[in-house]
Amino acid sequence: MRYLLAQIGIKELEFAPSPQKAQTLATIFRQLNKPVEYAYILGVFMGMPDSALKILVPLKDKNRHNLQYLLVLGKVYMHSSNPWESIPVLMDALELTTRRTDRLRVRWELAMAGFITGNIEWASYQLEIIAGYPEEKISNDALRWLLLISEVSDSVLVHLGRGLWSAWQMDSSGVEVACELAQQADPFGITSIYCEWLRGELAYWTGNEKDLYDHWMRFIKNSNSSLREYLAWKLFAREVHHGNYKKARQILNLLIEYFPNSPYRYMAQSIIS
Repeated sequence: MRYLLAQIGIKELEFAPSPQKAQTLATIFRQLNKPVEYAYILGVFMGMPDSALKILVPLKDKNRHNLQYLLVLGKVYMHSSNPWESIPVLMDALELTTRRTDRLRVRWELAMAGFITGNIEWASYQLEIIAGYPEEKISNDALRWLLLISEVSDSVLVHLGRGLWSAWQMDSSGVEVACELAQQADPFGITSIYCEWLRGELAYWTGNEKDLYDHWMRFIKNSNSSLREYLAWKLFAREVHHGNYKKARQILNLLIEYFPNSPYRYMAQSIIS
């Protein structure tokens, strides 16, 4: 239960539960009469955002000043067919908190909402604010995403954002359509490698560990994108979370080889040591 409560709060969920575990969590929350928590698992991790919104929206009037509720509602909207609805909800959440770490976490969600809805300027604005606090770990992530935005044209980023949203919806055909459109919008032919990132995202949300590792490792080893540091760190942290220290050490060695001066390399070394 401690694991569950930690993920439902302000902190971004780092690791999606397996489909089997998500089903177990949903059952537990339903039995405990925890509608917000139940809707969170249902909408974000079980691919049923519409069902989750039917639970959450009627609760809105009573929870306008409930930070946890607003974060869950915003996150579920991001996984729904109306992801732009998440932005006003998350802005309300931002107004409710004064703690800097929490505000930066909400801004991260706002940036992701902007990215998946094609509002690249909005996403950049949120990421720039986060990156302005280098003492916060999340600033490392924001900086890598800002570099990604600088590396790729807006016309391509719009399709990559759509592909990321499709991955969150566990829609494999949507991911492939977004990849095709991104490649058509790319006159230099460098976009195809980003499809490995998006296919890995799809594997992440559908619980396919092998495909997740294979796709992201291909992206990390064969692209020049600044995003690959971020993905290598996510792979490392995921393996540590699952107790797979042998694989985590392999990813640490990759971080040392490919990104010797990266803050992620030093973060990973401090965990392993």
